[in-house]
Amino acid sequence: MSGVDIEALEETVEEVVETLDVTVQAAEFVQARSRDPAVRARAAGIQQQAEAMLDAAKDQVVRPPRSVGRRTMH
Repeated sequence: MSGVDIEALEETVEEVVETLDVTVQAAEFVQARSRDPAVRARAAGIQQQAEAMLDAAKDQVVRPPRSVGRRTMH
C-alpha cells in the first residue's frame, strides 16, 4: 500500500475536467460579451488552451495494469 487513495485521485481528475469545462464556457461568455478586442483575444486563447487540455484528458484511456505472470496457451 502506497498510502495514496486512488479514489481521491480519480475524483481530482473529474474535478479538473469539470473546471476546464467551466473555463471554456466562461471564455465563450467573455468573447460574446466583451467589447474590448484584446480581452476577446485573451479569452479565445484561454478557451483554446482549456479545450486542448480537455481533448488530451479525453484521449487518455485508463486501463488496469496487465498482470505480471505467465499466460498459458490453450
